[in-house]
Amino acid sequence: MKKVILFLFFLFFSCNSNKGFVDVKYKGYFKMMSNKEYIYRYSLNKGFVIRETQGDEWRQIEYIYDDNSIFYISNEDDNMSLNYENIKSTKEISDQASIAFFEKDTITLYGVDNDGKFWKNKYDGEINIGYLNASDDRKEEFEKVISTLIRYSY
Repeated sequence: MKKVILFLFFLFFSCNSNKGFVDVKYKGYFKMMSNKEYIYRYSLNKGFVIRETQGDEWRQIEYIYDDNSIFYISNEDDNMSLNYENIKSTKEISDQASIAFFEKDTITLYGVDNDGKFWKNKYDGEINIGYLNASDDRKEEFEKVISTLIRYSY
């Protein structure tokens, strides 16, 4: 009986540990090999509206919150990321980004925009993942999402 109660106790608290969050998946395709897929899984705080755009071999999903902060994931090559303007605003960051995107290298770029909001773009040769218009609190939340990102290949 004690084992059953202990099991139910752990089950209850493990189910509530993600309260207020929703698990989401991003499904994309390897370039020129549409039969091979990859999936990223991550948990975001609830309260967003989804905006999605897609082409033949790319897909971008934006999670837009009421405070105008945006979390995004994309495998689009032509436009570096949703943070294109922030990346281009500083020559040093822009130069680093151009080299990394051209060489399909891993790079993490971040900064503060003109309104004092935080932005970040992480590129790993395959996807861009990041955020913009983030307050201190939202930045911490988004950083956790990026650091716990899980990738599955098929």
